[in-house]
Amino acid sequence: MKAIKFEESIIINERPERVFDITQDYGMRLQWDTFLKRADLLDGATEAGKGVSAYCVAHNGLGMVTEYITFNRPEVTAPFTLLSGLITRKLQKNVRQRLVDLKRSIEQRQRIMPFLT
Repeated sequence: MKAIKFEESIIINERPERVFDITQDYGMRLQWDTFLKRADLLDGATEAGKGVSAYCVAHNGLGMVTEYITFNRPEVTAPFTLLSGLITRKLQKNVRQRLVDLKRSIEQRQRIMPFLT
């Protein structure tokens, strides 16, 4: 099966390493990721990394297990294959909104607690 890839981007006023760390910290995930209602690392993993699996559940109740097949801080995590254009478009829309949510969360935190950055 041919992998379907897409890319979304947004400017966040924070160091790339800090943004990457926030996105991969499952203890903080639900603070900014409004798409999810559950996000857990599996099999006793305490942090994201190559070979680690995660279970995430969207607010619509659909859950998915993903495995990190790559992990290159602060640039790349967890590519995966999608089955159809409809799923790709839906996921791309969700990713775009999650980036907006992440930006708002990080930049609000900077204004409230600038000493933490």
